[in-house]
Amino acid sequence: MKFKKAAALGSTALVAFGLMSTPVLAQEMQISGRTQVVDKLQISDQIQISDNIYMTSSALDGTAIFSGVGLDISGTTANAVGSVIANNTVTKIVYSIKLQEKSGSSWIDVKSWSGTKNDFSFALNENYTGTKGKTYQTYAEYTVYAGSNSVNLKHTSDPKTCN
Repeated sequence: MKFKKAAALGSTALVAFGLMSTPVLAQEMQISGRTQVVDKLQISDQIQISDNIYMTSSALDGTAIFSGVGLDISGTTANAVGSVIANNTVTKIVYSIKLQEKSGSSWIDVKSWSGTKNDFSFALNENYTGTKGKTYQTYAEYTVYAGSNSVNLKHTSDPKTCN
């Protein structure tokens, strides 16, 4: 998988992308009101949005889709984020995002958000009060529809520990 880094940002605010309907994805991204040029972003490239947020590109019948998940921790506050951004040929996004706590070698769901959005974009930005010394990750599953066709996308953030 190729890796491209966007601008380093101090915020994990919602991300908006300008997408083209061709197999080569957007040459520009708008992040927190600024436009960042990305050279020849191809399907399956990964973009680092901030230190903790990554977006991965995929395609559905030629429709470009960015999807991702992330986790920021400040003290004991865990901020889970997830998003899907595509062009307007996408008609529905079904999402399930879980904040998970590490227990031994397993991950236990401590908070979850799920639903359906009849639109071509979706974003979630939720906080959870964790426990000092515990490690958390965000896990997301998205099903993105363009008419009767769909693609399933799964993401897991890097684990972070509350301090």
